[in-house]
Amino acid sequence: SSSEFSYSLAQQIERGGKRRARRAVAGADREIADLNAKRTDLDIAFAVRTAFIDAVAAAAAADLARDRVDGFEETRRAVARRVEAAKDPRGAGDSAAAAAAEARSDLARAERESVIAREQLAILTGLDAAQMMLVAPWFTAPPDGAVGGPSLEASPDLAILKSVEARADANVALERATAKQDPTIALGVRNLRESRDTAAILSVSMPIALFNRNKGAIARAEAERRQAAYQREAAALDLSRAVVAARGVLDAAAAEAAALRKDVIPRAEQALASARNGYSRGAFTYLEVFSAQTALFDFRAKEVDALARAHLAQAEFDRLTARLAAPTVKEFSNE
Repeated sequence: SSSEFSYSLAQQIERGGKRRARRAVAGADREIADLNAKRTDLDIAFAVRTAFIDAVAAAAAADLARDRVDGFEETRRAVARRVEAAKDPRGAGDSAAAAAAEARSDLARAERESVIAREQLAILTGLDAAQMMLVAPWFTAPPDGAVGGPSLEASPDLAILKSVEARADANVALERATAKQDPTIALGVRNLRESRDTAAILSVSMPIALFNRNKGAIARAEAERRQAAYQREAAALDLSRAVVAARGVLDAAAAEAAALRKDVIPRAEQALASARNGYSRGAFTYLEVFSAQTALFDFRAKEVDALARAHLAQAEFDRLTARLAAPTVKEFSNE
């Protein structure tokens, strides 16, 4: 019927580098979090840049639609004068009026699309769409293109996968270290109530790992490491292909825009001027003027579209290679 009271403190002694392995896993987690933040910054910059390009392209398309209305109105008036002078049939005047009406309809649609593009940009920037002034003199010239090969050294997407692979390596080391049993050292006192004696206690214990050698966790960690390596290799290939594709779109669109501006559009302008001159002298019909005028504005619309595709491809290339910077407030604000 006697009682004893023991008081002790115990400390487990870790073996196999468990603490070092845990620190490596935690460090990899922190690096992944930092890289995810950088990727988020790039994604935001890319979203703003593409919205900015869309808004500038929509504004350019609206300006072109206004020029188209002016041009077709000028043609309509010229045809109306010839119809009144009985030099052209009434059908030519009706066709010219219909073309001018269609141009006004296209202008209304282009202006609405421009407003929508500005509103989408305003959502991303927090600015007032009504007060927004798009300052983009670079849009009228094709980008210089992507220089060099598809360098992905600074890509946060690939860096994240590398860090995930490094974390998987650290986790394998941690699971292997966990398989090693850790001794526990305890130091304390024991009080014997019956005899009122006090004894010091020193104990050392070691678990016997007969049925728990952590083999399952080690196998899973090794499988996750192999999976991370495969995913990194596959992602590197996909990113390289995406960079090459973006560069291809950029080069093709830039070449198209340059050709339209230097060769095609000047020839179309000359053809329209010749057609109008001949029409005023009665040498050409209204249909020839209409055809030349339609071709000119189609070519100008293709130029705007090619410029937009080129700048969007440049933004995509810069996003993939981590060279993208978000537009500054001065580029789209009156501040």
